[in-house]
Amino acid sequence: MPHRVLAAFPALLRPAAALLLATLFVLVLPAPRPAMADGGWREDFGSLKHYSGLTCPERIGALERSEVAGTASLMLASCTYRTGEVFVVVQLWEQGYLKRALEDYRARFSTIGFKQVGGAGLASRGLTFVVGYDGKVQRRETIWPVSVGRRGLVVWMNYAYPLDERRMETAYTDMVEMLRAMK
Repeated sequence: MPHRVLAAFPALLRPAAALLLATLFVLVLPAPRPAMADGGWREDFGSLKHYSGLTCPERIGALERSEVAGTASLMLASCTYRTGEVFVVVQLWEQGYLKRALEDYRARFSTIGFKQVGGAGLASRGLTFVVGYDGKVQRRETIWPVSVGRRGLVVWMNYAYPLDERRMETAYTDMVEMLRAMK
């Protein structure tokens, strides 16, 4: 009987040893980087830069970065910004996929039941859908294709129409100027 207990003793210690080792690693190793810096992102002078080349500054005009995402299927990287109730997402797509991405968005929005509208001014240059209506104000989303060199990007904005029309145009202009300045 003592022989069986001694034989099982090392097996009983394995989980405790693993827990002790994990605890030591936590105490000795530096703290992990924030989640935003994972997924191919690195800090770069007040910006986050993705390995694909997309740079997302903390601020662009009145826009403040709220989230970044790494590669998902053929979308290489994206950044989400906000100013007031206007949300802006910029997405970098695999080369040659931009046209298909726009068609996919058009099909998905229509399938969900969102009504495509022509939009006015700047919104008329993109795909614009009514995604909500409270009886007074519409929530709209407009998706614009933006080409910068050989890069295919999407600027996607959610805003209140007609309340945020001027803010939407300023945010779009600021975003596109930043994208065109990317190397």
